[in-house]
Amino acid sequence: MPKILLLILVLLVPNLLFATSYDDEWPIYVYGTASYYKLIFDGIAFVVGDVPFMDSAEKFVFLLSLIFTARSFSQSDLAGGLWNTAAGLGVVGMLLLPSSTVHILDVRTLHGVVHSPDVNVSTGTSYSGYSKVDNIPFYLAAVPSLATSLKYTIIDVSTDALTPISGGSFRDTGFATPMTLAEDMISASSFDYSKDNTYVMPKFQQQLSNYIQKCIIENVLYIDPTQRFGIMDPKMNSLDALKPSNFSSMNLETTEITDVRGATTTCGDFWNNNILANKTNVETTMLGQLSLKNSKINMSAIAPAVASIAGLESDAAVASTSLTNAMMNTAVTTTLVNAFNKAGTGLSGIDLSNAITAQQSLYQNMTDSTGQFKWMIKVIPVIEFLIFGILLFLGIPMGIVAGVSGIKKGGNMLINYAFGLIAFSFIDVGLSIVQAISLFYYQDKMADAMIMLGSNPFTAHNIPLYMQEMGY
Repeated sequence: MPKILLLILVLLVPNLLFATSYDDEWPIYVYGTASYYKLIFDGIAFVVGDVPFMDSAEKFVFLLSLIFTARSFSQSDLAGGLWNTAAGLGVVGMLLLPSSTVHILDVRTLHGVVHSPDVNVSTGTSYSGYSKVDNIPFYLAAVPSLATSLKYTIIDVSTDALTPISGGSFRDTGFATPMTLAEDMISASSFDYSKDNTYVMPKFQQQLSNYIQKCIIENVLYIDPTQRFGIMDPKMNSLDALKPSNFSSMNLETTEITDVRGATTTCGDFWNNNILANKTNVETTMLGQLSLKNSKINMSAIAPAVASIAGLESDAAVASTSLTNAMMNTAVTTTLVNAFNKAGTGLSGIDLSNAITAQQSLYQNMTDSTGQFKWMIKVIPVIEFLIFGILLFLGIPMGIVAGVSGIKKGGNMLINYAFGLIAFSFIDVGLSIVQAISLFYYQDKMADAMIMLGSNPFTAHNIPLYMQEMGY
């Protein structure tokens, strides 16, 4: 009897806590796209709504209940026989009759990091952040609701207690999204991008390469090769290090050049009209490029976490800018080194280019290979989703077996199933704690690395070292 009372309490808890938001029905809290989980519940609703299946299940349970009842009567156990009959019919009603509605909510959409349309959930409108499924058996709605409600509460508390960076928690983003974005920052730090109709990035890269060739190489380095040290490893931003005003002693701003179209201009005008005029547009495109693989992510909200992991300024007001600067510095430096290689000036960028390429390959191997960081991050949520679906579907045959097992054995089966599903849902609690600790580790580790690399870690000589630190 205490176990039965405990089971009743277990089933009432989520409804009592969250009924006001969900019209007295059953909330399912998830940390991924709600439509995936809707697929599982749609499948359950289809199975229990299938008339031939339900007829067969009811007949099976009723027949076996009568057999067990008759056996109890033959053993002069009238009460046991009545209990068996009542248990069989009651379990069928609770586990197989479609009587409840579940409301699946992606918790991430509540915290401003993952985009989600604003809708009235009572209308049942389905989208990536919310889905509604009707005709779910009471038990298969109530138990997952309890499990995910407890998980939701614990993750909420542990996030507030442990997560060191705003917008980077499991609650906010799901598993390890800030880490993957920080890793993607390296591959996204390039002007070699043309998935928009305006071709902002390749045009900018072409103009920057022309400026480096015509103004920096031909009119600065040919005259004073020692300038290459400040150009290749500047203390300031890599793009700012190339502006004509830095070479006033050579009158670079007024130096005339012929552009690729054969028109005569000055290095100052070329810089203003082709580099500075497009810089902001390029930076915006580059930051958007970072979020391509995570199109639902609000980059401004998650930028402090990503910047902190990357060792950059993580204050909310400047985090997006620090990310953009890092990516721009990397892309400019790569373009600069490539221009030196093509020029054949003797100011060799070949060794530096090879070092950058080698470290990029090593970096990709460390983060992308099977069994490594990114692979694990992608696979864990998929495996969890698949197992969750299997466990829910197993509730259907489990209900049939419980219905014919008598009040004691059947009740124990229901209780064990409920607590098994609760225990499985706590995987997300573990992932949440792991993510909080990992964020702290990344933040501390990269802060030390940035001290070692100096004021600009994205220069020609520093980029390989920076990628090595990120990879490890």
